[in-house]
Amino acid sequence: MGKLIDVLKSYKGGLVMDSKQKDDIKSVLKYTITVICIIFVVFAIKEIIIKDIDINSLESGTAVEVLSGNIISSNDLDDLSTIKCMASSATIIADSFNVEVNGYKIQVADSVFGYVSNKEERDEILQKVCLSYINELGIDSKNVLKVYVNNNLKAIPEKVSIAKLESSGEIAEDLYDAVVINENLLNMEMEVINNHEESIAPAVVEEKSDELYMGESILEKGESGRKVIYTKEYYSGINKISENIINEVVIKEAKPSVVKKGIKNPYYDGVRFLNNPLKDASVTSVFGEARTGGYHKGIDLAKNLGEEVHNAYEGTVVFAGYNNGGYGNLVIVQHENDMQTYYAHLNEISVSNGQYVGQGELLGTVGTTGYSTGPHLHFELRVGGNPVDPAQYML
Repeated sequence: MGKLIDVLKSYKGGLVMDSKQKDDIKSVLKYTITVICIIFVVFAIKEIIIKDIDINSLESGTAVEVLSGNIISSNDLDDLSTIKCMASSATIIADSFNVEVNGYKIQVADSVFGYVSNKEERDEILQKVCLSYINELGIDSKNVLKVYVNNNLKAIPEKVSIAKLESSGEIAEDLYDAVVINENLLNMEMEVINNHEESIAPAVVEEKSDELYMGESILEKGESGRKVIYTKEYYSGINKISENIINEVVIKEAKPSVVKKGIKNPYYDGVRFLNNPLKDASVTSVFGEARTGGYHKGIDLAKNLGEEVHNAYEGTVVFAGYNNGGYGNLVIVQHENDMQTYYAHLNEISVSNGQYVGQGELLGTVGTTGYSTGPHLHFELRVGGNPVDPAQYML
């Protein structure tokens, strides 16, 4: 570099140079560039290739990086003893994997799944297989009471090379994969406590109301409740074989629905409350018409033979049979407040004594039994045993 400066100083008097001067400058520049390149390469080698190697660490089996097939000590680039030392250590490490130690063979029936260094790892493998089994079924492990493994997982003492030893996790994974294919390999069973919430439907209760007329009703809708149901579930393999309820805990009481039914007698207020027992029928005889020996105690509704006759208002059947007094086949329904309805001249009777019948239920069919001149229904309403005109109370 100093030579280059001297040459340049000699030309400070002007910029015109002869051929000799130009050759001198080229020679100096070439020399300078060569020196710079050598310095760059040396530093690059130190930064990229040269690794500090602790020779003492080689003796303990420490791995050393090999670059481009060479192992280089920063202490002495020319010292090839480092290479020999590393080669010797690599040989020692490789040979150590073939050394046999006391281990345990993990076996189920005739199948071997690997080798471990201590017997306690057998229990770790079993725990990991059981956890995989639980997760497979989507069950929270906190809810598991017991897991039964009915086939013995053995840890058999055996001399084994270090290279064959595996972790408990690797063996557990292989074992569970085998269990998925063949459930009978470990023949696993499980007991689980589970729980879920269910809705409690509100009960329906009836209340009598003297503010409503007979035949009227009001529904006061209740509210659903909630309960937790605890169950014990039994699994064989991945199949749930049974589920038993062991407890129920109500977390919100249901509020019952209330049906308020009227008991107020509509008769005294002239309120209509009776259904027509024979819809679309023609009235052929009205209440109070003069009859031989008396008067007509009801109304006659004419319709074809066999047409259905329905109950006018809810109550209890107190008579269902043949009446010799002229009514023929007769049904009498007892209602609240000492009221009764009569259905006479029936062809067939569909109810029996003591039967509760709701409003609109089938009682029988139109006939012409008893004192009758043709198919029709004789319909009566009696209050306190006295006949009254039913037409005034029919809806």
